[in-house]
Amino acid sequence: MRGTAPGMPKLRTFLGAISWGGKLAVGLERRHPGLVDGLMLLCPGFFPKVRPSLGQRLKIVCTRLFRPRKLFAIPLNDPELFTATPHWQQFLRADPLSLHQATARLLIESVRLDGYVRFAVKYVHVPVLLMLAENDRIINNAKTRALMERLATKDKEIIEYSGAHHTLEFEPEPETFIDDMQTWMEQRLNGVESS
Repeated sequence: MRGTAPGMPKLRTFLGAISWGGKLAVGLERRHPGLVDGLMLLCPGFFPKVRPSLGQRLKIVCTRLFRPRKLFAIPLNDPELFTATPHWQQFLRADPLSLHQATARLLIESVRLDGYVRFAVKYVHVPVLLMLAENDRIINNAKTRALMERLATKDKEIIEYSGAHHTLEFEPEPETFIDDMQTWMEQRLNGVESS
């Protein structure tokens, strides 16, 4: 609930979305306008570079019709796609909670969500901060930048981190991007917009 007591300042809500979650954040703004006051998109997965082979995609489509809960390997099981930091690569290899498979239904719905995002961007009227990693091996930065230009909002900012990989929080100095997020939010709270 976003309401405040009389005499209290209005609470502001900024949504941070990482990778695949960026698709959900843009979709949320289309489906529930006004729910958030700004979006921070960290390497959003609008245009994946990594995807199943053509043969696997055909199997997924066919399976979706008859066995939607059948599991398929997620094509992001190589920790080096996410980070160049050995410590975090080992963390990803050993993480018992990491997902390595998804249902045919989820994989198809993810592709459908890609199409929805391309439609929904014209309904994003809140400020947006796009954070990209220069060496991202998972998403296509050029296409993501082009999509950013189609956002309805005029208050949009792009920061690209030199030498960084897809998972910014696994970079050697993650406080850099955290500080940038905090600064961006404080500027919005103080009425400063990007031009």
